[in-house]
Order: sequence, then C-alpha cells, then structure tokens
Amino acid sequence: MDRTFLMVKPDGVQRGLIGRIVSRLEDKGFKLVAGKLVQMSEDQAKRHYAEHEGKPFFDDLVRFITSGPVFAMVWEGDDIVALARIVIGKTNVKEAAPGEEPYTLAMILDTMGILKGSSITASDLDEGALAKAKEGRYMERSLKDVPKDTANRYFKQDGLVYRIDEQLKSSVKFMKQNLLLDRFDEGYDLILHRRQKGYGRGRRMQIEKDQANFVGGIRHGYTTGAPVALVVQNNDWKHWQNIMNIEPIEGSDEEKRRVHRPRPGHADLNGGLKYNLKDLRNVLERSSARETTVRVACGAIARQFLAEFGIKVAGRVLRIGEIEAPYQDLPIDELIEVTEASSVRVTDAETEKKMEAYIDQIKQEGDSIGGIVECIVEGVPVGLGSHVQYDRKLDARIAQGVMSINAFKGVEIGIGFEAGTIRGSQVHDEIVHSEERGYHRATNRLGGFEGGMTNGMPVVDMMTIAIEGKLDRSSAIVALGGGVVGDLAGFVAATYMRGIKFVQVPTTILAHDSSVGGKVAVNHPLAKNMIGAFHQPELVLYDVDTLQSLPPRDVSAGLSEMLKHGLIRDEAFAYWCEEHAEDLLALDPEALEYGLERGCSIKAEIVSQDERENGERALLNLGHTIGHAIEAIAGYGEFLHGEAISIGMAGSALLGEKLGAPAGLYDDTVRMLRSLRLPVTMPEHLNTDALMDAMMHDKKFREGHMVFIIPDRIGAARIVKDVPVTAVRDVIELLKKGD
Repeated sequence: MDRTFLMVKPDGVQRGLIGRIVSRLEDKGFKLVAGKLVQMSEDQAKRHYAEHEGKPFFDDLVRFITSGPVFAMVWEGDDIVALARIVIGKTNVKEAAPGEEPYTLAMILDTMGILKGSSITASDLDEGALAKAKEGRYMERSLKDVPKDTANRYFKQDGLVYRIDEQLKSSVKFMKQNLLLDRFDEGYDLILHRRQKGYGRGRRMQIEKDQANFVGGIRHGYTTGAPVALVVQNNDWKHWQNIMNIEPIEGSDEEKRRVHRPRPGHADLNGGLKYNLKDLRNVLERSSARETTVRVACGAIARQFLAEFGIKVAGRVLRIGEIEAPYQDLPIDELIEVTEASSVRVTDAETEKKMEAYIDQIKQEGDSIGGIVECIVEGVPVGLGSHVQYDRKLDARIAQGVMSINAFKGVEIGIGFEAGTIRGSQVHDEIVHSEERGYHRATNRLGGFEGGMTNGMPVVDMMTIAIEGKLDRSSAIVALGGGVVGDLAGFVAATYMRGIKFVQVPTTILAHDSSVGGKVAVNHPLAKNMIGAFHQPELVLYDVDTLQSLPPRDVSAGLSEMLKHGLIRDEAFAYWCEEHAEDLLALDPEALEYGLERGCSIKAEIVSQDERENGERALLNLGHTIGHAIEAIAGYGEFLHGEAISIGMAGSALLGEKLGAPAGLYDDTVRMLRSLRLPVTMPEHLNTDALMDAMMHDKKFREGHMVFIIPDRIGAARIVKDVPVTAVRDVIELLKKGD
C-alpha cells in the first residue's frame, strides 16, 4: 500500500533543511500532501484532519502537531502509522521543546509510535530505512531518540498491595502505545514462576502459584496507551478470611488473632509503637514481602518495554554467606541463560554445589543466611535521570527501589563503598573521546552513573572486549576512529596474545600521522605515550568523506601534523600546504587527498628506514617535546594535540635560529602555521619550571640530556642530543611573549 508523507512547519524553522528532507522522501517514493511546507494553527490542523476525528490517538496527533517545531506524519491508506517531531540543531536551539537538548546533528527525529508501532528515527532517512517504510515494515527505534524527560516519565507502577487482599492489583501508568506484551514466553507469568524457584530454607516459594491477568490497557495483545492494569489472584486470601475479616469478631476468637510478639528485623514493633497499636497484625500484613508479587509482574512489562529500545536486564548472585562466586564477564544473553538454569543463579556448577551444601548446613543449624546479588543493565543511553532535581536522580531512585524491598539492607552502585577506601583519581572514570563513539569512559567504576544520570552504560576496556569476543591469534582488531582509538586498539593488538593483527581506519586528519608507522601507546600520569609498543597495522584505510563532520578547530589541529611532514623532509610540500591552506581548511576533497597522501608517504618512507626510532624516525617528533609538555601542564583538553605541536614547532624554529639556522626560519614557520589557523604562542600562566620538568620526563630525554628535533631550514631537520637548558628556557619565555 502506498504511503503518504506530510511535513508540517510552524514559522521560524529552517525552510531549506525541510525542503531537502522532503525532496529526499519524494525521491524514495513517498507521496506528498498539502504541499512541501504547510503553515498550520491548531484550528487549521483540526479542520484538515476532520476526516480522522474520532479515530484512536487523534487528540494526541493534534497536540503533537501544534506543540513542537516541525512534525512529519506517514499514512498507510487512511491510517496514520507514524508520527515524528523534528528538532533542528544548535542553530535553532530556542525552538527545541522544553527539556529537549539540541544536538549537533543536522536534525533529530524523536518519536511517538502510532497504531502499528512504526516510527521514524534519526537514522531513518537512509536508503535502507526508507525502503522498510515503503514495504510497511517496522523501523528501528532507539531510546536515545526520545527526549530524556519523556523517557523518564514513560513507566510508573502504581497501586498498594497487601498479602491478605483477595486480589493483588497494580497498574502501569504512562505506558507507551502499541507495545506487544507477551504473556508467557518472555512475559510476567514466566517471571512470576521464577518466584517459585530457588534453593532456600522453606517451601513458601513452591506454595505460590501466581498468575497475572490483564484487566485494562491492552487490546488484542497491544497496549492502548491507557494505564495497564493487572490482577494476581491471591491464593493466600482463603487462609486469612477470618483473621482479616472486615466484620468485628467477639469473644475469644478475637484475642487468638492478635499478634503481640514482634519479629526482629521487621516493621512489627516500630509500626506498633508509631500508631500505638496493641495488635501488630495490621503492621505485619501491610509490610509483607508478598507485595513484591505485582512488582515482579510490572517488572516483566518494564523488561519488554525496555527491550523495544535494545536494553537488556540480567541478574546474578555474587555471594551467599561465606561462599563467593567467581566473577565471569559473560555476554548478557549468555549470562541470562546460564543463571536461569542455576538453582542459586550463579554462573558455574561448582559454586552452585558449594552454595547448596552451605544453605543445607545453615538450615540444619536452624538459621538463615544472606547474600549479595548484582543487577546488570546494558544498552541504556546517556542522560536518563536528572542532574538538577534530587528526587529524579536515577541512581538515587534505583537505590530507593532496591531498599524498598524488605530483604535488602544495602545497595552499591559501581564500586560503591570501596570508593571510601581509595583515592579520588582511582574512583572516577576517565572521560575519553573518539570519532566513532563520541564521549565515553575508559572504565566503569561508577557503575554507569554520573551526576544522577546515566553516562552511556559500562564501557568495558578493550582488552576485556577482546577476550569476551573470543579472539584468537588469527583474529584482527579494526581501529575505526581518531588517534586515541588507533593508539588504544593498536596497543591491545600488540599485547593481546603477544600480538594479533590490526587495521587502522582513521576518521580524523590528525590520525593520518598516528595511523602510519606502528607506534601504539597509552598515557601515564607523568607523560604522554609512556607505555606502548611498535606494532605495524596490516592496512591503513582512509576515507576523506569521514572528515566532513570535523569541527574547524579539529581540522586546523590535524593539519599541523600534515605541515610537519613538509617542514622536516619536503620544502615544496610545506609551501604547498601554505598556498592551499584555505582549500584544506574548507575540507576540499582534492586538496585533502593530495595532502594526506603526501604526508603519509613521507612518514612511511622515514619509518621504513628506521622502524624502532633508533635514528632518523625521531625527526617525526618535530615540535613534540615542547608540545607534550604543554599538554601535560595545561591539562589534556585545554590544547588539542595538533595545537600544542604547532606551538612546539614554532619553538623548535626559534631554537634552530639560536643554534645556527638561517635568520627568517622562525618567521617562515610561524607564517605557515598561522595560515592554517594554528596557535604559535603559549599562555603566560603555564609555569616555566613545570614545563621544563615535563620535558625531562619526555621519552626523548636520554642520559640527562634534552633531545630536540631542530630544523635547519624549511624542509630539513636534524636530531640535536644536547640542547642547552638555558636556550630551552629562553625559547619558552619568548613563546609566552609572542616574540
């Protein structure tokens, strides 16, 4: 069936962008109605869609049309099958809806599925997704495409449950529409059945035969958007009809049903004292753990809802009493499968037997034993929760939810209480950035939370990923990203199983230098690239189209390494970089291809003659001694690597003139760097002594001597192994002054 597409555009939104989107959709076979650009008020929208009035979700449709910047709708016949709101990027920040964060992408589609659950997301303008739309197939959705405050409000359980009620009732509010709920295979009946499993002291779990039944919010297996109401028939009720009878009981029977002896570890005594009760029965029953029955059922609905966005939840037992389970880093699907088959929810059979024997021992001694469990959630996007409102911090809400279960007496997120025994530098997860993944963490000691919000879920270190992926000596690692990704992937490839193959696919200009030559390293607190190896890639694959999204500052920083190759080996290429600076900065494909190819070939030529940097390869470090010191003292982040190297190259030219190079070398070098919009001076707040000390820790510092790469002229440089310290200090001071 043909699909129809309509774009609705209130005033003030970029007309050109919408035109491009519409043209793209027209090219893919969508039929346009009401023109490419339609101005609509609420009244106009209601008149335009009068034929749809009375159909499901019409009111939501009109509200969404008129509440945001731009809306897109897709029909299949007379049925609206998709509705999407488009938020423009940073140029139209003010037009983003309240609570929505503007993004740097050209556009973002956040979705509300209509009828069949089909929706348009940020990736759906590509050819494959549009093909799916034309075929009527469901499009992929991602929770990251939903505004964070909307996602936080999506799901809420409501209802009070007492174990002595005839029925255990609850409802799920703010439930999305068109979610197919599977009752048995992966749904709540199966999870309620899990309550009857386990290896424990009593047989209470086996007595329960709970089944959940929907009584509202579901039609033909799909949620309608109304609260999902469910009921669990309480088999316990028949045992308590007289004890909890609403009618007064007279005589001796009343006294028999009173509770006067409070149980340690329960709410009995505290509740009785709080409300001045002589009979503790009401407190006992109202605080019963039986209420978790419907929590489990609602949790099963939540699990299916989260699965729509690729979010998976698993749990395991880490310890029972003195028996600790060995920690195995398993893929989450395998973890779920293994723990479901275990009587005590551990990942290995030997520990399972030990725990069962230990529980039997405790039972024979007439006692009980506690334990530690772990919950793992994968696939959660960045930003769920709040960094402002204390009651909406997601880690706090999770802790509250756990502690609201009677049996739990403590909760840790990440390393938890261990954080109180170590230094702050060992607690926080280092923030790193790559072109492929954006900002992420090198470790996950904080358990996926920072500032009350999710930070993108655990980023397992690459070594662990390699092991989990079952790599062997014949495997290869592909480094897709910038220089940091290439360094880290190469370091892992060099050290995993004493070396496996790897391929460099750089996506930044700066990485054209680091991807060639086989240097792979990670930083140490004292200096950059202090821990590493020489490990050559099998292939370096460069696609200049990946550079088009680079910010201008990153473009300039990357071009500093390109110019460096000309400064040390090819005078003509150095002047070519200056002459074509504007083309390079504009990311002109022809200029980029030539510049990158020439830069890579110069480096490859040098490396082929001296792979281990015992001689001539050190020329490639022009500007790096001062540059690395600037990065270390300023803090990694104030200067991009290429910017720091640019200042270092200006300093090296100054040193060259002080050590006999022709006058004018510094002026020529600075002019070339400035043509690429690179800095040539350093801030005065950088302490000279600290910079000198950092240079002493540089890997080029040998046997008490400062080693510098000094240019003799444009296109030629040499290694100077004993540069006077006073000359270096003078150069630093001149770089601060800009002289």
